[in-house]
Amino acid sequence: MKRMIWANIAIVASLGTVLAGCGTPASDAGSAPSQTVTVVDGGGAYHDAMVKAVYEPFEKETGIKVVSQSYDYSQGAIKAQVLGAKQWDVVSTSTILDDAAAAELYQPIDYAVVNKDGYSAADASKYFLWSVYSANVLAWNTNSIKTAPTSWADLWDTGKFPGPRALWNSPQSVLEIALLADGVSWDKMYPLDVDRAFKKLDELKSKTNIVWYDSGAQQTQNFSSGAAVIGEGWNGRIASSRNQGQPVDYTINGALSGGTAWAVLKTAPNKTNAMKFMNYAGGAEAGAALAQAFPGMSPANTKSYPLIPEKIAKNLESNPANAKVVAGNMDAQWWATNYNAVYERWQKWYSAK
Repeated sequence: MKRMIWANIAIVASLGTVLAGCGTPASDAGSAPSQTVTVVDGGGAYHDAMVKAVYEPFEKETGIKVVSQSYDYSQGAIKAQVLGAKQWDVVSTSTILDDAAAAELYQPIDYAVVNKDGYSAADASKYFLWSVYSANVLAWNTNSIKTAPTSWADLWDTGKFPGPRALWNSPQSVLEIALLADGVSWDKMYPLDVDRAFKKLDELKSKTNIVWYDSGAQQTQNFSSGAAVIGEGWNGRIASSRNQGQPVDYTINGALSGGTAWAVLKTAPNKTNAMKFMNYAGGAEAGAALAQAFPGMSPANTKSYPLIPEKIAKNLESNPANAKVVAGNMDAQWWATNYNAVYERWQKWYSAK
């Protein structure tokens, strides 16, 4: 079955930098080949897992130093690199773009270098290697909530579950969540009834405080500190926090599935090393290692699964055994077609606090 991909829209373009190496990336041009590649991810626990599962093993295998940074997944930050700084090589992104829009920011993947065995045609596209899937789930702070909520409707139940709500600052996933809470079944989800979704969100905004987050690290801090008592979380982030002893939990009931891709910037100074990194990061071994280092990460590479311990694989949201409790995969085609209009409306609605 064709996998669907989510859009991660963040309006804050400020960057948080986490250096995992030193030195300045050198250009592919010139007499001496570069021995670095600059890779940018979402930071926090996800970054730590990437260092362990992907960056350090890649360095060991190739001798190419990974200079790693983190960002807020905003398109503004990527555009700033392409139009200005031109320092980044590879980015982790969750924003789907059609080929025309992608060509403005990224360069085509060289599949003569990047092995796409184990990937569907949708996951190994012209500009994006959608290498890992995770879920947007209903999460909560266990110090504040003792009786586990079971559905998105509970997010709107401020009588039973009082306190601030957490939501991702993105129309994609939040609109679907609002419609699920309003009783729309997943088989009737698309095309989205945008008016109905915003009406449901108006209801939530009118009766409680919504704590918005733009990054995974910000999200987990909100839940573990109690700044938000219930809301939308990313299963990998919440599971990682829970494993570290934080008072958080989640349910996979009603989970929405979405993907994260690797892409090479159009202005990448180290294109050759970037493609080598993409090949390694998208491989079966790297996917299996990441699934073990960061809970909830489901590799798109089907060859990864025989390498993942069963006790971990059975809990991944993409496991067929969970098909009856998760909501489904978000519709990338619908979002690619309607993205601009919906995002413009989202910006106006979000700003009208």
